[in-house]
Amino acid sequence: MPVAAELEKEKGKHNGTVRSSGGIRNLLLLLWFCYDLYLALFARVLHRLFHPSVRWPRLSFCVQVYGVTYFVAKPNHGTFVDRDSITLYDAKDEAGAIVTDLARKGLDRRRAEREAIQRASLMLDADEENKVLMRRQLLDATLLGATLNRERPDPADVEVWERESEAMPVEASYEGPHIRFPLTLDQVVGLMEAFKRGQRLHYKYAMQLLSAFRRYASELPTLVEVEVQPGTRMTVCGDTHGQLKDLYSIYTINGVPSPTNRYLMNGDFVDRGEYSCEVVFSLIAWVLLYPGEPRTSRGAACLLNRGNHESHNQNMTQGFMSEVLEKYSGHVTTVPTGSAASVSAGGVVERGMRMYDCFLLAFDSMPLSHLLKTHPAVEKKQVFVVHGGLMQSPGVRLAHIAAIRRKREIPYGYPAFEDKLYEDLMWSDPRPVRGTSPNTRGAGVYFGPDITERFCAGNQVSLVVRSHECVQEGYQFMHDGRLVTVFSASQYCGRDTNKGAFIIFEADLNHTIQQYIAGALPTTVPALTPPVAAVPTSLAAATGIIAAGATRGAAAIAPLVVLAGPEMDESTAAAQAENVRRMIMERVIIHKPDLYFFWSKAGGADGKINKSQWADGMRTVLNLDLPWIMLAPSLVEADAEGRISYARFLDRYTIAVRELDLTWMESIIERSCEKLFSACRTLEQAYKFFDADESGAIELHEFERGLQKMEIGLSPAQLVDLMNAIDSDKDGRYVALCACHKVR
Repeated sequence: MPVAAELEKEKGKHNGTVRSSGGIRNLLLLLWFCYDLYLALFARVLHRLFHPSVRWPRLSFCVQVYGVTYFVAKPNHGTFVDRDSITLYDAKDEAGAIVTDLARKGLDRRRAEREAIQRASLMLDADEENKVLMRRQLLDATLLGATLNRERPDPADVEVWERESEAMPVEASYEGPHIRFPLTLDQVVGLMEAFKRGQRLHYKYAMQLLSAFRRYASELPTLVEVEVQPGTRMTVCGDTHGQLKDLYSIYTINGVPSPTNRYLMNGDFVDRGEYSCEVVFSLIAWVLLYPGEPRTSRGAACLLNRGNHESHNQNMTQGFMSEVLEKYSGHVTTVPTGSAASVSAGGVVERGMRMYDCFLLAFDSMPLSHLLKTHPAVEKKQVFVVHGGLMQSPGVRLAHIAAIRRKREIPYGYPAFEDKLYEDLMWSDPRPVRGTSPNTRGAGVYFGPDITERFCAGNQVSLVVRSHECVQEGYQFMHDGRLVTVFSASQYCGRDTNKGAFIIFEADLNHTIQQYIAGALPTTVPALTPPVAAVPTSLAAATGIIAAGATRGAAAIAPLVVLAGPEMDESTAAAQAENVRRMIMERVIIHKPDLYFFWSKAGGADGKINKSQWADGMRTVLNLDLPWIMLAPSLVEADAEGRISYARFLDRYTIAVRELDLTWMESIIERSCEKLFSACRTLEQAYKFFDADESGAIELHEFERGLQKMEIGLSPAQLVDLMNAIDSDKDGRYVALCACHKVR
């Protein structure tokens, strides 16, 4: 009879004694079992005390219930289990379980690799931003800095430009969209359709849009207070970075802006993507179509926050300036003689630079933050929305933020309190560690949960919404739910695998987070009527909804909407991995001498190192705390024992040059040998000239010191390339310098 069945039968014999619920009965069984075990152990101890010469057999695990022994086993080798959880052994089931386990492990490994690549991509982007800012700071101290710091044009010149654009005729050959003020819904929809077809907005209309927006936004406060009225909702979107497909995918899922379906776009509209101009023009058109009340934007359908990329310092190097000049250059026009915009060459200015200056003026006019508020009839709540984050200075109130003079280039590196506050709002990032610390971006700070808690308590804010960082899920809660990051550029730059997201606030400021993956631009269909639910039923059926919904406090997580096919995800994952490899390669090339030095002191006589030593060198020399061990397979080749030839690794990453350009290396070797043999009488003396420690191998530092004595005049990078040329077996030892010239 099965054990469980016999136990049930035995319990039935004592049915008159045990009259309790299932939980109490199980507890009594456990107590009885412990009592039996205690008696067995106690008996053994007494026997050993009074009969030490008699050896008991090894203690068995004896299980008795109601005086009936059910099984005897070694200690920790037996227990009671529920009968329903036991199945008979089946070889097919075991094989299936093994296959399932292997598949699960493979998926987990791929997920871990993708997360490692995503983390590396974000850290390398931050490191790149830091280097750009550092280069700008160095250039600011030179004569070139005055040229790079583009001054805003004189207002009188801007008025002239506006009049000229008003009078400018539109060519008959122009096939793009036409606009006329005041704007109408049909015009704005037509503008979006034209951008989907790849058409550009005429210079005349572009200047009119920028000028009208600048005048409108300049009257708004730096901190705009927005009341979410009953019957309306406010959707907050994060960075779009010139990805027009993401903006139009949001409109496809959530509807276009309207007085009841309002939007707050949280900065970083430009740079990196190829449609930055079109993103800005689309947003400005919706702002001007439904502007709301003057000087307050009360009731406006589309609100804009400034981001750190709405700045000349970023646009100059991150792509937007080049895009404007490419799309709106080709014509020149005269300007008033002696004006600030004129140049020495006959008072002629390039048309594209005028357009770029007008973009900068529009960016300067944008508010820095918004405060969402509930209607007085609803429970009071406030949500603070800013692009970057909070500030390192304690005690900052909303009044301080509202008083910032914003109509200028975003400052960084300046000590004044107002400038630092401005910088932090645009650049700072949240971290789980308390307090503040320097930001690896080179601007702003890292701030912890105590900073967020203090800001929320001091300003009666229930939630801080910020953007500025690419997060894998499109959103990320931090600091005990008081702060959320939202990022709206899915598959960022075409090489990341992240989702996009936006947040829908209802009138009570409860909110729903909608994740999505944008579709190709021509396939987007912006909805003129907003959906009743977060995800329209028709759209869900058409695109396929994956991932179950969830709830976090007052924030509901809507099901993911995928407008792109799975093949796009695979291609972007490969592009992201390749981009990470490229950025690492660039840094390896720059730091070749330092890496050589580090590994030459860590490796063995064979010029090889293990993966841990390789990772330590990359982390220490490049000053990047990346998951190097996980990235190693895509960067280095190891032998059967898992060891890496660091000379071969560094030789793999080099700037490709023509064969003709490599003659300098042969010339240097020839010149070195001529100087060497003229100073040394024998080959042995020549060898000892370099082998200072007489180890029998010429180390990198010995070779470098020898060449410095010979005044060859090589840079550290050229030295490493020369060493690679001489070190034919890539063992990191250079015994061949003189040996290769024995026959001379």
